[in-house]
This record gives sequence, C-alpha cells and structure tokens, in this order.
Amino acid sequence: MIQSNVVYVEREDRPLHLDLYRLSGTSKKLRPAVVFLHGGGWRSGDRKPCRIEGMSEHGYVVASVEYRFTDDAPFPAALEDCREAVRWLKRNHERLGIDPERIGVVGFAAGGHLGLMLATTGDLPEALAEDGVSARVQAVVAWSAPTDIGAVLALWEKEPDRMKSAEFAASIMALIESDNAPERLHAVSPVSFVSSGDTPCFLIQGEDDPLVPAEQTQIFVDKMKETGVTVEGRVVSGMGHHPIMGPAALAAKKFLDQYLTP
Repeated sequence: MIQSNVVYVEREDRPLHLDLYRLSGTSKKLRPAVVFLHGGGWRSGDRKPCRIEGMSEHGYVVASVEYRFTDDAPFPAALEDCREAVRWLKRNHERLGIDPERIGVVGFAAGGHLGLMLATTGDLPEALAEDGVSARVQAVVAWSAPTDIGAVLALWEKEPDRMKSAEFAASIMALIESDNAPERLHAVSPVSFVSSGDTPCFLIQGEDDPLVPAEQTQIFVDKMKETGVTVEGRVVSGMGHHPIMGPAALAAKKFLDQYLTP
C-alpha cells in the first residue's frame, strides 16, 4: 500500500512531503520503519522512485522523504527537515503502526550524508523538539556518502584529477556556501560529530566512485571505531557512484534487521 504526498511539516515557503510504503491491512504488532533519503548533491533529486520500496514487503514501513535543497535554504535546513520527518513518524506512530524505538535510515550520496548526520547528532539539543520528541534513530545505512568535506577539498587540491565532476564540486561549494573555514567544514561533516553514544552505521561505497572519494568511507569507519561505536564499512571493487546491489545490499538489509527487528 502506498500513501503519497503526505505533508510532514509546513515550512515558511511551502509544505514538505513524504510517501509511505507499507503492507496492507492492520497488525497488532508494531512494525519497524525506515526513512529513505535520496541523493542529488543537496541541490536536486526526488523522493520518487523510492529505492527501498521493497522493504515494505519485509514488514517495514518505508517513508521516502522530501527535503529542502541548498539553493532554497542553506545547510543545515535539509538536516532539520530530515529530523522533522523522523519526529513526524514518532508522533504518528500509533496510527501508522510503527514502533517509535525502531526507526532506521537508508540514504544514498547526499542522502547518505544526511543519514550519517542524523546518526552522529542524535544526542545534541537540536535533535530534540520543543515537545520532547527526539530525532534519534536506531540504525543508518549510507551509500556513497561524503563524510568529511574538508578531506574531500584537500584531496581535490592535492590531486586535481580526482575531481571528475564540476557539478558535484558546485554542490560541495553550495553546501559549505563557498566558505572553507574550519568551523564551516566541521559543521557540515558527519565525522566531526562522532561520539560514543552514536547510532550504529553501515557504509557502502564503490571503489571506482568518480564523485565521492572511496577514502570517505574509511575515514568515517576509522573514527567510529576509535570512539567505540558499532560500524561496518564496505568498499565494493568495480562499482561506481550508484546504489550497490548484490551481496553488499543484502548485508545492509541484514544490518538493519539486526537493530530494527526483534
């Protein structure tokens, strides 16, 4: 069953929507939920089609979320939207049949970056709404996600041939508002916020990704391991910048099941 164009928050300029995918019928057993965050360099993209729609057939309630782009509202607006989508699911968990303590995130590229921001900032004051509802989630899977924006810029400066997309470079500049000051790079990088209480994460990336350097996954995994947080990372040989299928995708599903299903 698909429920499309559900308004989850009213922003000053427009409402934001999500689409819900779930099994038909009712169940006395509360189901886990997964938020899907699309890619597009924080400047474009669409919640449709939802790349993980099929998870609804495995008992998950899937929410594919729209968020604001950097051309409309500077970061962290997109992160605030993602937080509010999580809170919306929690506030409406009873009528949706969702367990509010079993919510995960799957994000691709820019969406993966936002998912990792949710994972690493869940204990910060800004993750808690005035009504006491938290945006903390229980598991995050990130595909091809930038994790340390400062390291991306440093690599491009050191090895200019690694910057193979002017469009992606423009997306990074829009994310940091063309300001590579240390405090700004810190604020937009998930690795900056890693701490011992973070949400478990699973990162997947193609070794031949022409946009996001493959080192980005290892940087984040190493930092989480140093801090003692549960994390898994896979760099898949022969794969580029697109959703990973096959064994790595099955491993990601198993990871979500571990933290979201009883």
